[in-house]
This record gives sequence, C-alpha cells and structure tokens, in this order.
Amino acid sequence: MVSENELKALQKKSEEEKIIYDLELKALKIILEAKTKGIRNLENQVNGGKILLAKTIKEVQLLKLQAGEHEKKEIELREEHERFVDLLKDKLECPVCMDIPRKGPISICSNGHYVCRTCKRDLCPTCRVVMGENKSLLAVAVIENIDHKCKFDDCGEFFSVDKVEDHERSCDHRIVDCPKSNCQEKLALSKLIDHLNVANCSSDSVPE
Repeated sequence: MVSENELKALQKKSEEEKIIYDLELKALKIILEAKTKGIRNLENQVNGGKILLAKTIKEVQLLKLQAGEHEKKEIELREEHERFVDLLKDKLECPVCMDIPRKGPISICSNGHYVCRTCKRDLCPTCRVVMGENKSLLAVAVIENIDHKCKFDDCGEFFSVDKVEDHERSCDHRIVDCPKSNCQEKLALSKLIDHLNVANCSSDSVPE
C-alpha cells in the first residue's frame, strides 16, 4: 500500500513532468512556427522568382521578336540598296563593251546615254545622235562609290574602285598562259593544274 508521502512525491513528480512536457511542447510549437514562417518565406521567394522568371522570359521573347524584325528590316534595306546599285550599274554599263567604267571621263549624249571613254565615237551607239564633248560628273561620282566585280569570269568577288585592280593582279582566277611550249592555251590560274594533267598537255606528252 502506497503511503501518503509516496503519493505526494509521485504527484509532485507528475506535475514536474507535466511542466517539462508543456515547456517542450511550447518550444516545439515555437520551432514549428519558425519553420512554417521560413517555408512561407521560401514559397514567397519561389513565387517571386517564378514571376520574375516569367517576366524575364517574356522580355527575352520580346527582344528576340524585335531583333528578328530589325534583322528583317536590315535585310530589306540591304536588298533595296543592292537593287538601287544594280540599277545604277545597269544605267552606267557601256552599250558597246558591256563593261561598267572604272575611270572617268564618261561621255553622255544629249539623250542621256553613257559610253565609256574607250568606246566613245562621233555618234551615240544607243540613239545615234552626235556625242559631242559632254561629260557626266554624276556618273564618275557613282563609279567611284560602288563596288566593281572582278573582271575574271570564275571570280565573283566585288571591290571598291581603288582596290579592284590590285585584286585582279593576284586573283586566283586571272588568265595565264599554259607553260608548256607545245600548248597555246590561255586559261584561269585556278584551272591550270587540271589542264596540265590533261593527256595532250602533260609532262609525258611529246612536243609537236
């Protein structure tokens, strides 16, 4: 049988344990609330990050769209410029030699037809009126500011008027003579090796 003192001791111990339990429970609640608050903060940060990410993606898409439109506009302007330059070149093309002059003077008849200085005669080759001594300063200004195509057929490069002749002197497609004494062929330098491997122009062939 439990004595009164033992009962009081057990009661006191139970109360102490309840106090400790309450304190631990309170501490756990504080920790749980702190963690819950931290989780909410993280959720808010994540949601904010998602909103920022969505906004950034939208801005990037807009920039891509603007860049595409800018590139398209740039291509259109470049094509328009090229068409304009081609039109100028077509107007300046000599009707006799079919070349675009690289140097002035450029003669012009009373009807506005151009002819290069090499091909100029007494009559306009286009409309047959007297050419006279009229010169076009505008035509000279144009040829000095457009790119000119290399004169060799296998080369498609273009250069400013002050550089095109330097290029042609070293162009890989410039016309050269076959080095074989028994061959009178003239051909592009870029095709010379293939030409020399031809049976009638190889090192094994017998000179005529």
